[in-house]
Amino acid sequence: MKLDFLRIDYFMSFGAGNIIDLADKGLCLINGINEASGAASSNGAGKSALQEALLWALYGQTTKGVAAGDVVNNQHKKNCEVTVGLIDGDWHYHICRFRAHDKYGDSLLFSRNMGEGTEAEDLCGVDKAATQARIDQLLGCGFTLFCNSAYFSQGNVKPFCTFTDKQIKEVLIEALDMGRFTAGQERIRIDLRILCEERAKFVGQCSRLEEEIAEATERRATYQSSHEKFDASLEVARTLSVLNIRALNAEIEDLKKKLKVKDTLLEHIDAHRELVSKIPAADTERGLVKEASDRFLKVYRELSFSVENLNRSAEAGKTALLAAHTRVGTNCKECGKLIAKEDMAGVIAGINTDIATILAELDRKGALLAKADPKLVEYKDKADEINARIETYRAAEADMHKLQIALADIEGCEKQIERAKKEIETLERAQALKAAEKSPWEGYVVKESKTITAAQEKIGVLRAALNEKDAEIKYLEYWERAFGYSGIPSFLLDAVTPFLNERANHYSGVVSGGEIEINFSTVTKTKKGDLKDKFCIEITHKTGAKTYRGTSGGERKRADICIAQSIQDLVRSYGRNTIAYCSYDEPFEDLDGEGVSYLVEMLNEVAEKVGTTLVVTHNNDFKAMFSNTITVVKGADGFSKIVE
Repeated sequence: MKLDFLRIDYFMSFGAGNIIDLADKGLCLINGINEASGAASSNGAGKSALQEALLWALYGQTTKGVAAGDVVNNQHKKNCEVTVGLIDGDWHYHICRFRAHDKYGDSLLFSRNMGEGTEAEDLCGVDKAATQARIDQLLGCGFTLFCNSAYFSQGNVKPFCTFTDKQIKEVLIEALDMGRFTAGQERIRIDLRILCEERAKFVGQCSRLEEEIAEATERRATYQSSHEKFDASLEVARTLSVLNIRALNAEIEDLKKKLKVKDTLLEHIDAHRELVSKIPAADTERGLVKEASDRFLKVYRELSFSVENLNRSAEAGKTALLAAHTRVGTNCKECGKLIAKEDMAGVIAGINTDIATILAELDRKGALLAKADPKLVEYKDKADEINARIETYRAAEADMHKLQIALADIEGCEKQIERAKKEIETLERAQALKAAEKSPWEGYVVKESKTITAAQEKIGVLRAALNEKDAEIKYLEYWERAFGYSGIPSFLLDAVTPFLNERANHYSGVVSGGEIEINFSTVTKTKKGDLKDKFCIEITHKTGAKTYRGTSGGERKRADICIAQSIQDLVRSYGRNTIAYCSYDEPFEDLDGEGVSYLVEMLNEVAEKVGTTLVVTHNNDFKAMFSNTITVVKGADGFSKIVE
């Protein structure tokens, strides 16, 4: 299967109407020109976005993890559409993915036809998930496998050699189209679950039958004993019945005595209820008295404060008067003249007048205070009296609750009397029936014996069925292990490991001159020296680091490319279906000139096998190494467009 074309409308930086022919392109450079920014000639043009557009059309995801709504061009903000055409034999497939589209919304369309002019066949499922599953089936791989075999991105996809054992096996199982084993294992697990549930049901039935046998055996012994002691049991039953009836009659008499105080309790409750009904009015009255008392107290405090101020003013006047008298016969501090009595007469007279005014006001307000004191006492007495009344009402309320509880208890006596009477009637009927009955126990003994025999026969049948289920479960458990990672898939992984090693080291010989060694292994050695079933990838440099993380950035990149290409070869050789396509995003980054030459040599080899190999790079110096070029230009309007 090969790529036919790619159409891009308003995806990321792209504008509308971008169509590119991808059939048999060979080794093709994706070049970039950014006319919208003076800061960079290539970066930001949309080269990587072209590759991401293909990935998004196929899987609805990008290696950069761009959110669903963010793939829409930020300027246009709608009508994002990417369509990819695929050719597989005579069939032409079209995958159209939309986002924020005026007509198609966020739809995913999938169809095929026999060529131009023929009627298209709709391949969509019931929803997008079902449609995507059909696309994955056509492509022969999911997103993770595609990204690790057909698309080498610039660090946005986790390097394959850093995957866990489980992740590596999942990718390789998908690459080898071993999903049938996983599906088979899942079907076996379903059958196992059903068998185990059926077995558990049989075990449960056996347990219940054994319990039934034990219970029936116990009942049979009881019935046998009862049959042998039937007459004695009749007399015991009669005696017990008489005693119970006598006890119930005594209980009824005691209850009737309690009922006699019911009327007295009702009278007390009514009397207390009358007192309780006065609580709201008393609360209101207390509130009004408190409000009036608070207002009066406020005025009283203001008057007391005024009296205190007047007393201080009177004392100050007396001090000033004494000072004025003292100055008579002394020399003036300003002119030195002797101060005579007549010189201070006016000052002394003014001070006396002020003092007289203050004392008069003091007398007036003092008289008001004297009148207010009894009023304060009156308010306090009134509040105390109301509080006392409320306390009495509350006490009556508490007593009323106790009386109501006692009343409820007494009213319950009536129901207890009715219950006791019914029990007496039941006992008397049972006593009459008991006196007339004959021993039933012999029939029960026979019945329980039959129950035991029937249960034992059923247990025999169930145990035979359990043996059959155990044999089936053992058989399915064997095949569950066989279809698991440690079974047939593990055997197949062991079988393809030499192929992966040969291809990876072949490419390593091209891109590193054989300096980098890559080893795929299905077992690893523990710290104790034991071998463990664990898939791992070892990368060493003959003259450098012994581990992947210890190598340089360029060496890691070359190793990642070799591993990805070996997996693509595995998919192409053993997989269900493959796309004749390979894509590299900035593969030359961190490589020196020699490394670039080696890598281009490898890419040419890949392009001859694959048919279409796209390479993105921002370094225009490598342009001469490519026979075909696709240029992505970001114009001054901010939209990217494809120029072939």
